[in-house]
Amino acid sequence: MTFIAMTHLSPGSLHSRRGFTLIEVMVVVAIVAILAAIALPNYQEHVRRSKRAEAQGILMEAAQFMQRYYSANDRYTAAAGDAGEETEQKKGAESLLPKALQQSPKSGAANYTIAVFARDTPPSYILKATRTGSMTGDRCGTLTLSGLGVKDMDREPAAQGLAAVTEVRHCQLHHRRLRARHPTQLHPQGHPHRQHDRRPLRHADVERAGCEGHG
Repeated sequence: MTFIAMTHLSPGSLHSRRGFTLIEVMVVVAIVAILAAIALPNYQEHVRRSKRAEAQGILMEAAQFMQRYYSANDRYTAAAGDAGEETEQKKGAESLLPKALQQSPKSGAANYTIAVFARDTPPSYILKATRTGSMTGDRCGTLTLSGLGVKDMDREPAAQGLAAVTEVRHCQLHHRRLRARHPTQLHPQGHPHRQHDRRPLRHADVERAGCEGHG
């Protein structure tokens, strides 16, 4: 003979075993959505800052290359006689810069393409890291580094709307204030075009303007 044990379940235990109500699920979903709305943009901006920092590092390497190039050739241009405005420097169809310094990152999909613009009279150059790939719409625009060690950015506010115009003007004003703290310092031998004529802006200073390393 088989005995079957019967267990009596109280109303309270039945209530405790039911699932979540729709309202409880909606509250949890709302909390997750709020956290995602806060965390995701911050994470994305962190990734963009990392990419900007990498590009800035390659710009510094390219600046060192340009100084070595000037020491060997007594000019920043690919060929002597380039006067007037600074133009992109190439040897044939290739950039004057080494292959490893033509993009950021140095291998894989490019986030920035890097080129050098220079002239002979007076001798000067400027390096430009232009947004591409995943950084095409980055608010900090094209990152630049001059032969004087001055970091800046070149943005196209007209194509980005009124908010972008306001942000650009704010950053430009901040840059002017930063430069006022770092007056031009001539090289002891009197070469105003040398890289060390002006002290480069510090990353910590420029970060305050909103774009890490470039204001």
